[in-house]
Amino acid sequence: MTRHEERELLMALIYEIPFYGKDEYNTQYECEKAEREISSEYIDSGVLGITENLDVIDRYISESAKGWKLSRLSKITLAILRVAVYEMALAGLPYTIAIDEAVILSGKYDDEKAPAFVNGILNNIAEVCGLKNKEKNNECG
Repeated sequence: MTRHEERELLMALIYEIPFYGKDEYNTQYECEKAEREISSEYIDSGVLGITENLDVIDRYISESAKGWKLSRLSKITLAILRVAVYEMALAGLPYTIAIDEAVILSGKYDDEKAPAFVNGILNNIAEVCGLKNKEKNNECG
């Protein structure tokens, strides 16, 4: 499985969080992992990292999505943003890769306006976190 395919599966798994709740989700993930025969360290660490840092991740998204409450975002957009914010702000993936991958996923799974929306939010988060200025430390992670 390529990293892009792993990321796509991670996004699909993170999409399920609102249906189970943050506290019950890790138990549900273990069931999904066995059922889908998932054996990926990247996906395991992504699920754990996102669920453990969900409040922080959602705060960055909420602060950057000016005029939008998280409840108004499509569930798929929210899942894509959560994965990208985790990757670039907490897992150390270069922000350009995280943003590019998120835009690709939003173009594939969401409506035609989603890629620009996702790009704008993630670029704002990258700016706020100091990821665009290599001389600054990552202020988000």
